[in-house]
Amino acid sequence: MAKSNQKIVVILIAFFLISGLALVSYFLFQQKTGNPPLTPTSEVSPTPKSEQDTKAQSFVNSGNDKVAKKDYKGAIADWSESIRLNPEYFLYYQKHDIAQKEKGGDPVVADYKQAISLKLDDAKAYCDRGLVKYTLGDYQGALEDWNEAIRLKPDFSLAYYNRGVVRYASGNMKDAIEDYNEAIKIDRNWGIRGLAAAYYNRGIAKSGLKDKQGEKADLKKAAELFKQQGNSEQYNMAVKALEKP
Repeated sequence: MAKSNQKIVVILIAFFLISGLALVSYFLFQQKTGNPPLTPTSEVSPTPKSEQDTKAQSFVNSGNDKVAKKDYKGAIADWSESIRLNPEYFLYYQKHDIAQKEKGGDPVVADYKQAISLKLDDAKAYCDRGLVKYTLGDYQGALEDWNEAIRLKPDFSLAYYNRGVVRYASGNMKDAIEDYNEAIKIDRNWGIRGLAAAYYNRGIAKSGLKDKQGEKADLKKAAELFKQQGNSEQYNMAVKALEKP
């Protein structure tokens, strides 16, 4: 009986840890009117189920075309846009198509690797590539790119926000909160993100540090901002998080 109870406890702990990371990832990738990120579960190419999926697939294709033309910055911009719409399509390309081309000795593989490793010259490009690396599970690479984006553009709220996400994903709650603090204080250059998502993520990070009062205050603020935006889906998510004991 004791061993059975221990197994149940382990399963529950794993569930809550995964759920917490999924919520944070949601606000990194998710467009305001889109579907949550999906992870490919097979070798079958994903089939678009909406206009947003079709756009995501289109951006992957245009990014691939730009790599072949050695327009690496353009490729990164297109891939990052695809990821924001639905990362499933970029992940399939990277994990399946590139792997197959590498086995076949396709020279485009060298161009692909160059695109995700070369030195860039502006903050937005580093911010976009950080998202590509994060999606591929290269947290250290994403962190380095977002560090460089902040160095080049110190008032880049989105870069601070993104760096907070990767620090949270790496278990560094304190530094993640500091990045969300900075993003909220600067409140400029957000891109598709904004204050509501930053308050939400900061609340989730504070929960990891057992700061219940801070968590509830941030989630309440996030809910208010999402409501002002008319974003019912993310407003409801914030309200549900607030209702948890």
